[in-house]
Amino acid sequence: MGRDSIIKAYHHHTPDISNSSKPKSSECSCYKESCLWLLYAMITLSLGMAVLTFWLSLYREQEQRIEFLNLEKSYNDSVNQLKVQLNELNSLAVETKEERGNLSRKLWKMKKNTHNHLSNLTQKIQTIRMEQSEYRRAIQDLSNTNAVEYISYNNSLKLLFMDINDVKGELASLNERLPSLATLTQQLQKEIENIGQERKEELSKIRGREDQLIERIKQLENGDEDIRMRISQHKKEIFEELNQSSKTLRKMVEQRGKDSEYKNLEQIRSNNQLFKNDLRQVERSLTASHQGISKTIDETNEKVDHFVRSIMRLKNVPQEILLLNAKFKDLMDRLSASSPMQ
Repeated sequence: MGRDSIIKAYHHHTPDISNSSKPKSSECSCYKESCLWLLYAMITLSLGMAVLTFWLSLYREQEQRIEFLNLEKSYNDSVNQLKVQLNELNSLAVETKEERGNLSRKLWKMKKNTHNHLSNLTQKIQTIRMEQSEYRRAIQDLSNTNAVEYISYNNSLKLLFMDINDVKGELASLNERLPSLATLTQQLQKEIENIGQERKEELSKIRGREDQLIERIKQLENGDEDIRMRISQHKKEIFEELNQSSKTLRKMVEQRGKDSEYKNLEQIRSNNQLFKNDLRQVERSLTASHQGISKTIDETNEKVDHFVRSIMRLKNVPQEILLLNAKFKDLMDRLSASSPMQ
């Protein structure tokens, strides 16, 4: 249909040449057909080119749309990332504000603490100065009291030497009296042993007689009534004999008390008692003097220790003053190091 319409249009516009040239009609028709075919080819070619360009434009449009969608997606992703980063920045800003507030509070506390520390250090410096003045007063007092204590120590030593000399004299007199006292005690011990031996012999004799009498009583108790009567009578006789023997023993003891030897024994006993009394008195005096000496020695030792301690304190006072000065210098260095001006 397209071709027919094109041919009709061509015939409508071209002039009629059939009457002018009849012998050349076949050539003209061939030429027309070739022209028509060429025109048709050009039209179809132009139409193909137009369709191709249309499809190419559609394809380019599709690609551009895809690229635009990709660009839009990447833009949205970048926008979302920027929003996330903005939120992080906002949170960081909040955290920085909080940290700034905390730091400001810490700074205020540090300023307050440094102020308190400075005030405490000034108070400590004042107390150290007061302690230095007290140390100086104590050194002066020690130097004054040490002289008095030294004088009293010398006096107590003199008294101690006097007491020691008295004790030495008493010990010498006791050493002189000791040999005579030893001989008297030996004599006394011998006489006491002799009296004890005599008493033992007498007691052994009485016990032997008692044993004999007991055996006789046992033998008589085995007889008749008259034998029993005899036993009772014999018992009476035995008791009378025992009483008589005890009386004789008492008389012998009394007689011995009247004798000179017994008197000598009593004299020795009395001398021994006196000697014991003298010994006790000497021991008491010695213990009292020893206690007094030990007491004075302890007192003098305490005074010496106190004197030595005071001397050592006097020796250590310059070191203590140097230590205090070093501490004071250290405190001043710390104050200068921790001052807010630096």
